[in-house]
Amino acid sequence: MPLDLPAPTLRNVLKVFTPVDSAVVEYLPTMAGIGWMLFYWLRHKDQWEWAEQLPLILLVSIVTSAYTWSFDQVVFLPAIFQGAAWVRGRRVGWYGKAAVVFYGGIDIFYLTMKFVVVNDFWYFWMAPAYLANYLVLRKESSSANIREV
Repeated sequence: MPLDLPAPTLRNVLKVFTPVDSAVVEYLPTMAGIGWMLFYWLRHKDQWEWAEQLPLILLVSIVTSAYTWSFDQVVFLPAIFQGAAWVRGRRVGWYGKAAVVFYGGIDIFYLTMKFVVVNDFWYFWMAPAYLANYLVLRKESSSANIREV
């Protein structure tokens, strides 16, 4: 039954790979996500624009979620579209373009693994990889904007 299988989340990674059997340890990623959101909101609330902020919030929420599956990652589309717009608008340098290649590598590796690994738990690395890749593109984009000014 699918509900009996461990979901590909950092919560389950901690649950499976750490000897500590505690609900506190299991919910550390979720608590970290809530803490990050409060910090991020307080830092950016004065210049808040949903179109700019939502992709990052969606990525962090999936990475720190207590329960999600790899097919839930369709939620990443706003971040992917935003990153594509940055690349197309030439708001990123070579490092940002390498992040686009890395994104393709994540997808190819995922599709290749699907032929070998059936259990969805082993795809826990995908959401953090997408988040890291997005953060590289975001930094590159903001650096390019600073250089243009």
